[in-house]
Amino acid sequence: MRVALLTVTVLAVLGAGSARASSPREVTGVVDSAGARWTDSGRIVTESVIRDDAGQLTRVRQLGGTVDGVGMRLIPSPALLHTGDAVRVRIDPAATPGPAKVLEVELRAASPDTARPITALPYVRTTNTTGAQLYWSSGCVYLTYDIDGTRDVPGDTEFQAMDRALDSWRTALGTCSYMQIVSDAPADVEVGYDHKNVVVFRDDRWCRPAVGKDPEECYDGSAAGLTTIYFVDDASSKRNGEILDADVELNAVDFAMAVDGVTTATGCVSEVQNTFTHEMGHLLGLDHTCWTGTGTQPVDGAGNPVPQCASNLPSSITEATMYNFQECGESKKESLEDDDIAGACNIYPAANDPGECKRVDAPGGCCSTCDCDPNPAVPAAIALAVLILIIRRRQG
Repeated sequence: MRVALLTVTVLAVLGAGSARASSPREVTGVVDSAGARWTDSGRIVTESVIRDDAGQLTRVRQLGGTVDGVGMRLIPSPALLHTGDAVRVRIDPAATPGPAKVLEVELRAASPDTARPITALPYVRTTNTTGAQLYWSSGCVYLTYDIDGTRDVPGDTEFQAMDRALDSWRTALGTCSYMQIVSDAPADVEVGYDHKNVVVFRDDRWCRPAVGKDPEECYDGSAAGLTTIYFVDDASSKRNGEILDADVELNAVDFAMAVDGVTTATGCVSEVQNTFTHEMGHLLGLDHTCWTGTGTQPVDGAGNPVPQCASNLPSSITEATMYNFQECGESKKESLEDDDIAGACNIYPAANDPGECKRVDAPGGCCSTCDCDPNPAVPAAIALAVLILIIRRRQG
């Protein structure tokens, strides 16, 4: 059985703890308006209005978007809607309070380029909305595992499996790149825009938890893993494309997490090392090796259009760690292929070593010894809170 590792081209077959689409429906029309905002918990949400072919309006909601020069993207997730897009959208009106949750997006104007032959290494880099390729500016990236791990495997073997995945990337990068992956001690952590890169297993709900007034945001149950990346999304900033935060979530609700075939759960087996090796590629700035047909068609490392996902793709694409799909019990993504390595080394070539290993600076925060850019600004809600605090202190 082949399952979606990181794609949302089909409606998920959902488990008990996932987001259940109680009555999904399809809307075809044009996006009248689309706007992104920061939420109270530091998430970015894009809310759009679609005018269907009969003139009726439908309000929809998606995680992700760009505000104040900072972008947030979930991989996988449907393409974000933009004003003027002609779309066919599958939605779940009952998933969250307020606007309907978007399940799938098809751009009706999409016209994939299938004429060019697939000859180059198919690595694909992740880009922001301005077309800038994503990257970490430091010579290293820090990572913290959530100390709870998962109930699906005995002991702390999940941490050992993830360590092996990191070692695979470290070994590969050591041949051609300056990038180092640094593991902090496991801790009680949660995903969010806090400049800490964390890895969390979801054992009970395949959802981002509710925080304050922000509702629970549930994910596509066909995805064994998901990576959320925050990045500079501002063409006027010299930091454009810089990754600011990246978090990984692993789906132990719809999948039986396993280490070397050992699991206490039942269902489609997802080998921790296999899935996490793929997610680490996203965290480093790599995207999928085939295109699901949603959003703008990307190009590969040689500038060729990325082919649509199909059954007749060459092995150079389907055997890559960054291929979009995995089989139940699969382990082949644990070993990196030449294109995976070439992609990472293209982003962080040894010749461009910045000569420093540091954690990410908060956007907008300049230090006395750093050549940093005040763009993009601190998220408006956070900046306002700081301003109010300063004023109150001065008045008090």
